[in-house]
Order: sequence, then structure tokens, then C-alpha cells
Amino acid sequence: MSYHPTPEHARTVEMWTRAGIGKERVAKRLGIPVSTLENTFPFELGFSNEEGLAIVADVAYQMAVSGQNAVMTKFWLETKGGWQAGFMGMAGKEQTPLQIILDPSVVVEGNFEEVEESNIVELDPPP
Repeated sequence: MSYHPTPEHARTVEMWTRAGIGKERVAKRLGIPVSTLENTFPFELGFSNEEGLAIVADVAYQMAVSGQNAVMTKFWLETKGGWQAGFMGMAGKEQTPLQIILDPSVVVEGNFEEVEESNIVELDPPP
């Protein structure tokens, strides 16, 4: 019996490989020997955790800079930017909560005077 791979098989191999499922289980799922799996899907089997992490990190970054996801923006600033909104500053003074303007078109050359209240989200520090 000859094996006829499909695009759905390729997606399954890549998805299961990303999830850390071994070649033996993937081959069994497809009903083929491991050698056929290795010869047919070398690219899909080569998908690494680092590549997956890079894809997820890029999506997180895009969410953070989109202006549409304040929680992801806060997360990105805290984990990648070292920010600690609302905590004691370097001078020992209480800092005000971080404000994120959700509609950047409202701000022109740093003029924050006419920003509508609905376009500002204050991110308080965790308790």
C-alpha cells in the first residue's frame, strides 16, 4: 500500500511536532512507518520550539503595539521594558499609574490636553 500525503497530514505533523509529540505517535496517527514520516515531512518535523516561541512573541508584540489590547501592552512593558507602573520611582516618590492612549491619532506632537477620557486606560500596579 502506497502512502499519499495530504495538506491536512502536513498540518497534523507540524501541529503535533510543535506540541512535542514524538515521531512514533505522529506516524501511528497517520498509519505510516516512522521512516515514511521522516522522508515525507522533513520540514514539518523540523519545526522547533524556538520557532514557535518566536511566532507567539511576535503576535504578543503586535497585540501590545496595536493600541487595542491594554493588558498585553502592560504585560509587554513589564516583561520586556522593565516597567513597574505605580511603584516607587528611583527618587523614592510614588509614581502615578501608567496611562496608555488607545487612539494615538488624538495626540498631536505630544499635546495631551484634548484627549477624551474614554481614550485613556490607567493601569494600576498589582496588589
